[in-house]
Amino acid sequence: MTFAIPQIIDLVKNTGIHHQWKMMTSATPPEQRAHSGIAGGQGVNDARGQQYSCVVYEDGRQVPRVNLTFNRDLTYTVVINQFGEYQGFVDAVTTVSGVSIPVEWRTWPNRADRIRLRGADAVRFVQEIDGRSADEFRLALRDDPDLSSTYDVSNLLTALTSNAMTCFDD
Repeated sequence: MTFAIPQIIDLVKNTGIHHQWKMMTSATPPEQRAHSGIAGGQGVNDARGQQYSCVVYEDGRQVPRVNLTFNRDLTYTVVINQFGEYQGFVDAVTTVSGVSIPVEWRTWPNRADRIRLRGADAVRFVQEIDGRSADEFRLALRDDPDLSSTYDVSNLLTALTSNAMTCFDD
């Protein structure tokens, strides 16, 4: 099965460092906006493969995303999302301060070394980190236990605020 994913080229500008988080903004060139509808966005990432971003569409809508990167492809089940797109469902348990958070991590069938939370799941996840004043979270991958890990999210909320990333707000 082959998947066609449009290439979107962003002009990325690093805007600073906040503790372990690198901050950036991006703008999509006008010729790509017509195809994708994406105007740009903001993001923060760390050296361990965590990325938190607010994708901004031309209509002003912002979509929050949380991405995690791994050193190999993960095991997943192919599902079709509400937009008719193929995605991979990753069987994972996410805990913040020892409490399981009901979020669904997804991957792309052509890029299975990354997983993501999008929209309401991304907001719920970041709000749980905030509400529990957590400095870390645990991701247990049931099908790939060797890749299960604890992630440092200390200073994440102040990095999001410093980079004007309001898409994670309630």
